[in-house]
Amino acid sequence: VGITKSCGTAAASCGYMLQSLYNMNSNLLAVSAGGIMEVEVKDEIILKGETIFIDSYEEERMKVLLVGFGKINQIISNKDSVDVMGVIDTKKKTIKGRPDIIIDFSHPNMLDEAIFYAKNNNCPLLIGTTGYSEEKMAQIKELSEFVPVLISSNFSLGINMITNFLNDNILVMDNYDKKIIEKHQFDKLDKVSGTATMFSNLLNTKNIESRRVSKTAGEHHIILEDENEIIRLSHITKNREAFVRGVMIASNWLLKKKKGLYKFKDIFNEKL
Repeated sequence: VGITKSCGTAAASCGYMLQSLYNMNSNLLAVSAGGIMEVEVKDEIILKGETIFIDSYEEERMKVLLVGFGKINQIISNKDSVDVMGVIDTKKKTIKGRPDIIIDFSHPNMLDEAIFYAKNNNCPLLIGTTGYSEEKMAQIKELSEFVPVLISSNFSLGINMITNFLNDNILVMDNYDKKIIEKHQFDKLDKVSGTATMFSNLLNTKNIESRRVSKTAGEHHIILEDENEIIRLSHITKNREAFVRGVMIASNWLLKKKKGLYKFKDIFNEKL
């Protein structure tokens, strides 16, 4: 499938190094830490070398019930590895069979529908919707006592790598002034974005600048500054496939889990 080499001292200074090889044709994700990684695909996946994480999509198509039919779920519905069992949104409700998993990229008002079908089908729920109230979050936590639930404000691998870096170095950042800039398209419902809110809570700052523009899949910039230096961490999404890739990885991971409430970082942490 391919060979990935370590990128040297820059990532090592962060305490870890992540590299990813994503092959759209073989539906394979491999992430390696250091050295050379070789992947052989036979009846199962075998790794040689120091490995953080590897997983593959099941040959059988994943049966998915989509809650909401915005841009992300539209892309998911066109994936060869997905069999759409139905779509639920404010305008229509079409269900043709029992799903393996429910994927919710909609609006907080659709949560009751998602919970209903997750409970009645006893299947996992993956949530990418943001802007939930404390009451809604309590409902999600209650559901996780019955089925596996994974919730994330951003399914991009890059954003989650930055989040891991911040968590690993949070104590060093106490003496820095912090600012978050997020940029999204005009029709994004929540302002501030869920990802910026997550960074805000992590860094303990309310200094957030939100911009709305005509064309962007999403940008997030974190600026740390003191009297001696400025540190910038930036993530620019080139297209929404970046999110869908993470959704597919997380969905396959969640299908193997027992009941409980999970976050995207658990996928990384499980193998670290």
